[in-house]
Amino acid sequence: MATQSKLAVILHADVAGSTALVQKDERQAHRRIQDTFERLSKSISAYGGRPHEMRGDALVALFSKASDAVSAALAFHQHNPESDSWLSGELQPQLRIGIALGEVVVGDATITGAGVIVAQRLEQLAQGGEVVLQGAVAEVIPNRFPFDYTSLGEQQLKGFDTPIRACTVAVMRGQVLPSPEAQLVLDEDRAAQGAPPPQSKPSIAVMPLLNMALRDNEHEVLADGLTDDLITALSRLHALFVIARNSSFTFRGQQLDAREIAWQLGVQYLLEGTMRSVGPTLRINAQLIDAPRNRHVWADTYEFRQDSFHGAQDEFIRSVVASVQTQITLHEGEVEWEKPRPSPNNDCRLKRAWSSIYRCSGESLTQAITLADEVIASEPNSSTAYQVRAIGLHHLAYLGLVSDWQTAVLDANEAAQKAVDLFERDEYSHWILGSTFVLLRQHSRAVAEYHRAIEINPNCSLAYGSLGTALAWAGKGIAAIESNDIAIRSNPRDPLIFLRFFVRALAHFTMDDFAESIEWIEKCLSRNRIFLNAHLLRIACYGLLDSARGVDEAKSNWRRAFPEASVSDGHFPFLCEKDLNNLQQGLNRAGL
Repeated sequence: MATQSKLAVILHADVAGSTALVQKDERQAHRRIQDTFERLSKSISAYGGRPHEMRGDALVALFSKASDAVSAALAFHQHNPESDSWLSGELQPQLRIGIALGEVVVGDATITGAGVIVAQRLEQLAQGGEVVLQGAVAEVIPNRFPFDYTSLGEQQLKGFDTPIRACTVAVMRGQVLPSPEAQLVLDEDRAAQGAPPPQSKPSIAVMPLLNMALRDNEHEVLADGLTDDLITALSRLHALFVIARNSSFTFRGQQLDAREIAWQLGVQYLLEGTMRSVGPTLRINAQLIDAPRNRHVWADTYEFRQDSFHGAQDEFIRSVVASVQTQITLHEGEVEWEKPRPSPNNDCRLKRAWSSIYRCSGESLTQAITLADEVIASEPNSSTAYQVRAIGLHHLAYLGLVSDWQTAVLDANEAAQKAVDLFERDEYSHWILGSTFVLLRQHSRAVAEYHRAIEINPNCSLAYGSLGTALAWAGKGIAAIESNDIAIRSNPRDPLIFLRFFVRALAHFTMDDFAESIEWIEKCLSRNRIFLNAHLLRIACYGLLDSARGVDEAKSNWRRAFPEASVSDGHFPFLCEKDLNNLQQGLNRAGL
């Protein structure tokens, strides 16, 4: 066969202290070393790798995925002691393993290339029973895998001028990876069930809702129906990979640890729930679990009257879906920021960017834009990166945190349009495009984009909330409240819920209910006081109510939050002349 160059994940293993073993008993040491390598080869094959070389006391293998290479190595180390337990004496070979990412040249009987040398040098940093990774390998492994990493810092490897980041990797405490035999069976089961391989996007399985109600037959049907509805609704989210019903339901009634279920399904997150009757009330508990880390990410309780629950099912589904999506996005970002050294991987950059968006300060929004720009520079067709850039610019402008408001809004609109052009079926891109049209006073185009987002994902709470924003600016207060409150009920723990409170304030302002508007502004500013329009609207409301004390306090709070701002820095895209006149009159009465 001709030689072939390709990019691969390289595993290099050898026996720690092989010389000492051979000196004790050459024939027995050789036999046991060969047995150990055969077991490692079995683990490599079971996890999708291909052993290419076995020579003396070393083995080289290639993988297409970093997660498979690390799983194979760690599964071998976990289960090898069981195989060695029968061995007598001190001749028990211990392997040390190095894993690198690089280009290799595969020939008839050999593998060469810098990547092989890097893997070999990393393996020499390991102790017996350890696995050492190149930093680039650790960066591309999804968070759902139950691995713990310990940084070794920059390592000056023999033969290389540039230091290479390295780390050791181990299985999280309490976790057990499938043995090679179990992994082969698991792969066959997954193929038979039609389950796809693990995905790069966050993955989730919705477990059958556990019916703990008294009327078993009736509630069993309801529980299964709700589970199906949740799977369907979550499947419409572009940002998540959702395991199909036929896979999730195979675990009905099984008393398995969440981590075991997640591992078998190849997902990171599990959505679990119970349903019970409490008198006339139907109580549903839901919880989201990061299974590999054994973390509860989110939990909530929903209560409905049993005789009217069928009319509230859509609200329940919408609320769970909105909460799950928001909490996974937040959690993914938090995990990335917890890492001692940020990864240059674009997927990790975007996770940190989303987390920064939700912190919603001037600094964090600027940080999100910077991360998005880094992704765009290396991946110019990333619709998500343009989406994040647009959101960051829009929020900076909307909160009054930019010096050139018009430029920021136009740049946000351009980025949002680019995101839609690159991938039209993403509700978030249509949502942020609509939001930029609101600031540009293009009301009909904004509403059209929000309706398109809802068409793509009927449970997109952001689109309902922002549709309320557009309606409020258009002077349609009652309709604004109805749409906005869908978002509040759907996602009450949204870190950006202060924006929903501001919509309520706008709606009441357009209905000339200035006292009620002030109450909602207070709720808004209690969550985020750096919001220029909210401060100015509060001052105007107190001015219209002729409350001198309220005006003085509101102006004082505004000055503390925005010491350099003027009234002209506020931007209020009201469409009705009455609302603009009320705003101007209120500010005039307040002395502004």
